[in-house]
Amino acid sequence: MQSHGRHQIQPQPTKILLVDDHPLVREALHLYICKFMPDVEVHVAASVATAVQACEASDYRMALLDLGLANTHGLQTLEQFRAGAPEVPVIVLSAEQDASIIRNAINGGAAGYVPKSHEPSQMFDALRAVLAGGIYLPPEILQQDELTPGKSMADTNRFLMLTPRQHQVMRLVLQGKTNKSIARTLGVSVGTVAAHLSSIYRILGVSNRVEAVMLAAKHGYIAM
Repeated sequence: MQSHGRHQIQPQPTKILLVDDHPLVREALHLYICKFMPDVEVHVAASVATAVQACEASDYRMALLDLGLANTHGLQTLEQFRAGAPEVPVIVLSAEQDASIIRNAINGGAAGYVPKSHEPSQMFDALRAVLAGGIYLPPEILQQDELTPGKSMADTNRFLMLTPRQHQVMRLVLQGKTNKSIARTLGVSVGTVAAHLSSIYRILGVSNRVEAVMLAAKHGYIAM
């Protein structure tokens, strides 16, 4: 039977949202991403409010969020976006490279952090990592003593010890989901999520969510 006359279903493009209030920067990033990632469809927003409205109206796989928006201040920008669009993974763009700010961004739900001083190739590494279900942090940040996990956390094989359910929880943690949001997604209680996280931390040899995320970034862990 001939099938050349049938219409083939074309794959839907991966939609991401770029949030930046500088028109020149916004358009330059838009063009650059579209040029080097042709399978990605980039939409833009100039404020957190507009970005949240866009997320309510359409499905985005990820948001690229500038922390230096005019009407918000630093990590408050991330907090406001996460509150309005909790299901959308976020990569932070920022001029700041301070370790404590990066740690706070991860604690606030960011799935990636890219300093503006970095090369475009690193931004693409971040986009690909987060779209694949992982997390991205600047390599030199992970090498700093303040953010580098201890020797007991260096064994990548620890991730292989996680159960399928723990992998599910870890995947949602990497997306920046809160315990309440994870519980809603998995259909379990918040207490059950907390118990899973405690077990995950013990297996990985970490003390908290931020350290678990840092370790995942360091070893390129992707929770399927």
